Amino acid sequence: MGEDPLLWFGWGVVAVVVAMAFAYFTNYAVGAHSFALYAGNAAQATKVLTVKNIFHAIAILGTLCSLSFFLFGMYQVRRAIILLAQ
Repeated sequence: MGEDPLLWFGWGVVAVVVAMAFAYFTNYAVGAHSFALYAGNAAQATKVLTVKNIFHAIAILGTLCSLSFFLFGMYQVRRAIILLAQ
């Protein structure tokens, strides 16, 4: 991605949107899990719980990636300002 801070900020936005989508999928899976338990379908509840945990992990990783991209972009801006000041 190079030295362009705007690209890093843009990828940070993309990563956070993906993380938000997976957070939504996590909440949807929690509802599906609760419904499967209520309906007495333990096998389905176990499968949905596994999917929920995967979605949750992806949402957390997406959030951490987003923060990393934003911080790296800020570092690039700081470096550019220092170079301009010299």
